[in-house]
Amino acid sequence: RRVDVAFVHNLFEVGIAIEALLARRCAERIDAAGIAALEAAQDDYEALARREAFGQLVGANRAFHDMMNRAARNPEATATLDRHWQLI
Repeated sequence: RRVDVAFVHNLFEVGIAIEALLARRCAERIDAAGIAALEAAQDDYEALARREAFGQLVGANRAFHDMMNRAARNPEATATLDRHWQLI
């Protein structure tokens, strides 16, 4: 398929819906250790932002979302996002 504006727009719509699903499932299923790990990842992200380490922020954000997605326990939804995450 050709990557054009419509394709990217459609991926954004799908990505938003899947991310909402994963966030909801994460909130329902995460345990105390998972919450602590997310809080630590958020602290790391904020520290990078304060240091203006912009080159590391994308990776830190991705790691945070990967933790959320694992806690959501929906590998099919996660695989769909992973397939096009650089565009989404």
